[in-house]
Amino acid sequence: MSEGSPGEAFIQTVRGRVASEEIGFTLPHEHTAIALWHIQGRWDYWELSRDESIIEPELARFREAGGSCLVDVTLPGVGRDPERLVGLSERTGLHVIAGCGYYTQRSHASEVATLSESELLERLLDEIANGLGGTDVRPGIIGEIGTSSPVHADEAKVLRVAAAAQAKTGLAINVHVAIFRREALAALDILEAAGADLSRVVISHLDEQPDTA
Repeated sequence: MSEGSPGEAFIQTVRGRVASEEIGFTLPHEHTAIALWHIQGRWDYWELSRDESIIEPELARFREAGGSCLVDVTLPGVGRDPERLVGLSERTGLHVIAGCGYYTQRSHASEVATLSESELLERLLDEIANGLGGTDVRPGIIGEIGTSSPVHADEAKVLRVAAAAQAKTGLAINVHVAIFRREALAALDILEAAGADLSRVVISHLDEQPDTA
């Protein structure tokens, strides 16, 4: 969520701003299409089809059941396609929110390692303000920012950039925590040290980590 004029809250969807009160039941972490099989050690999501004839009826059933909105946090390197999300939103009548930023280090473009944090921040802020990947589709959340176990130095760099972008835009941050590892606290420590508002940070995949010790 972002702020318009003082006191006027809105949600940035792929088809534009929507008043927050217009958003109902929301799926907060979805991938309407994602590709992970090219990443070493990732075998999951092989069954997820990009076939619109399969996906659209599923989304239609969600809407018929009372669904209003979904957040697609698929990022560059694993299949982000903002214009496709616009089409899905138009055809299903659902509000769709797109993410921005960088996923896990193994999916990073070389620029993440080579550019400075200020340069990455400039690129991220440009996408937030002007559109994703050269389109005019603006994101409504930062993430899902990827982390491994342990958190890679480049992933920590991206977390700090996300915190700086949040401070300038008000967007919430979604963090991917490595499956079956307890890196959530490490990611939160990095974000907190970088000045993030932790009340506007979502940690994903904790349901896959039952160990609470």
